[in-house]
Amino acid sequence: YAFARSLAAGKRVLDFGCGIGYGAADLAEAAAHVTAVDISEEALAFAREHPDAAVVTVFCDRMERYFTTELFTPYR
Repeated sequence: YAFARSLAAGKRVLDFGCGIGYGAADLAEAAAHVTAVDISEEALAFAREHPDAAVVTVFCDRMERYFTTELFTPYR
């Protein structure tokens, strides 16, 4: 995540498979906003109880809808 943080500066970022959210919080130090998604309700429950950054949105969902570049800044 330390490497990705420099690429995320000022951008809207998707942390796909975020687990308990430690990486999303790290990215949020540089990004404009981080959406953290995981399939594990247990991991996300922990992330919600221990928020490390105000710019992180955490939720569990069917992940197919996030495969669009309209919502996030594509890496180029």
